[in-house]
Amino acid sequence: MPCGYSSGPLNGWVPPDRGEATWEWDEVGRLVTARRWDAQSIDVNSVAEPVGAEAVELHYAYDASDMRVSKRAVDTNDSESHTLYIFGSLELRRT
Repeated sequence: MPCGYSSGPLNGWVPPDRGEATWEWDEVGRLVTARRWDAQSIDVNSVAEPVGAEAVELHYAYDASDMRVSKRAVDTNDSESHTLYIFGSLELRRT
């Protein structure tokens, strides 16, 4: 089960007028999901988890040696883009 962290008005990572973000890690500490909500879609003065559609949702995948191999980005229109991490010096972006 992933564990998570949420940014908000109190932690300073995302300025309160810009939105909010959450992160989830797997059982070995690898980032697996990141989500961001824009300020116009949330109550920035609330400390509760944001509701509604995310502005962007990122999903990461790893190989057996814990190297990140892909990132999938999904926006509010359900449009997807992918980044493949082929080598440390080679990335195939926005495919």
